[in-house]
Amino acid sequence: LTLPINLAVFLEIGDPKLAFSSLSTLHEKLIEKKQQTISNGPKPPWPLIKALTAMCDWMTDRRS
Repeated sequence: LTLPINLAVFLEIGDPKLAFSSLSTLHEKLIEKKQQTISNGPKPPWPLIKALTAMCDWMTDRRS
């Protein structure tokens, strides 16, 4: 949590008792939370992970 982005992810999850062993686990928890939030509203025709993967690929290709 020494990087601001990781602290922001932790705070976005909103569970002070969250135990995680890696950044991957922390990000998985964030995806789970966002998927639950999306599931409570109108269901989009795509899974959250697919949209995030596409965004990451786009950013990697452009080095942004």
